[in-house]
Amino acid sequence: MKLDAGDVPGALSLYEESLGIRRVLFEADRTNESNKQGLSFVIEKVGDIKRDTGDNSGALAAYEEMLKLDREVVAANIADTKRQRIVSIDLNKIADIKLAANDIDGALAAVQESLDIARHISSTAPDNIEWRRDISVSLERLGNIKSSSGDKQGALQAYEQMLSIDRAVADAHASNLQREREVMFSVNKVGDMRFDLNDMSGALANYDEGLAIARKLVEKDATNPRSERDVAYSLEKVGDVKLKADDAKGALAAYEEGLALRRKIADANKANYQYQRDVMFSLNRLGEAKVALQDVVGGLANFEERLALSRDLAELHKGDTQAQIDLVVGLYKVATAAVAERKDALIDEGMQILARLDSDGRLTEDQKGWSESFLTLRNGAKEAGAATR
Repeated sequence: MKLDAGDVPGALSLYEESLGIRRVLFEADRTNESNKQGLSFVIEKVGDIKRDTGDNSGALAAYEEMLKLDREVVAANIADTKRQRIVSIDLNKIADIKLAANDIDGALAAVQESLDIARHISSTAPDNIEWRRDISVSLERLGNIKSSSGDKQGALQAYEQMLSIDRAVADAHASNLQREREVMFSVNKVGDMRFDLNDMSGALANYDEGLAIARKLVEKDATNPRSERDVAYSLEKVGDVKLKADDAKGALAAYEEGLALRRKIADANKANYQYQRDVMFSLNRLGEAKVALQDVVGGLANFEERLALSRDLAELHKGDTQAQIDLVVGLYKVATAAVAERKDALIDEGMQILARLDSDGRLTEDQKGWSESFLTLRNGAKEAGAATR
């Protein structure tokens, strides 16, 4: 209840208290499987909270202890596929944490073992859809890890295998909207890798398919804002490919349709922070497409609107680091096109926000270098001004 109400510290405190009780019971009878399973369950809850609050080392320690306990249960029940499946899920959680810590080898080892287990379990009951989906989930993680390590071709292969499974699962459950949505997600993942590998025609084919699926889902589930959001997302993917392929007009059309959907969703859900941010990002994409078409005035208008929205969100969410970072990006975007005193004011404001966030320890290593980008922008403007005199 505390977690549902947003009281994360309170929830963690209760779980840790429960964990203490579970440890006493476990130590009293270490061979009791029920005690092991109960202890593992609470450890997982503690690990999930630590993961979600950014304590990755604490989460990893919890997940590794959980995995050890679940392996012991499997060892005593070697034919129990349910227990084997739990170990596979444990390994996926460990893979996510290791990837976040840039431990690529550790993440790969964990997800590969998870995938092997999922494939073995599925082979015992090929018609079990959930077990086939487990293979797809592990393949997605494998692709994510390979992509993060720079192995785009390996990631593409993993995502293509994932897509093949998701298509088969969706075909077997034609009326299940979630299964169709999973195909859309997988198609876009394949498209992302083809985009990164500079296969623009292949990426566009995937994104077009993803868009077609998203449009069908809206027809079947018109009252769900997530369905329209999926269409907007797919339109932006199509626009990204067209912009990179020098089809700025095609990109502009896709971005404009996407923005109209984002505005509609945000207007109907004004309290939803993420939906408002979606509008901001769409404005950014549209502005970049207009600049590519030499419509600098139109592009600047989109960047100005993006900045105004980011100001509103930063004011509403003063304690949220991401909201402040979004404002910094908005300031930079407009500053690149602004002149004279306005440009200097935007640069000063952006640098002041970065300095404040840095002093609070709220910037990543990459973000700590953003002040230099503002300085370069200012110095470049001064040099250009001197050259015209």
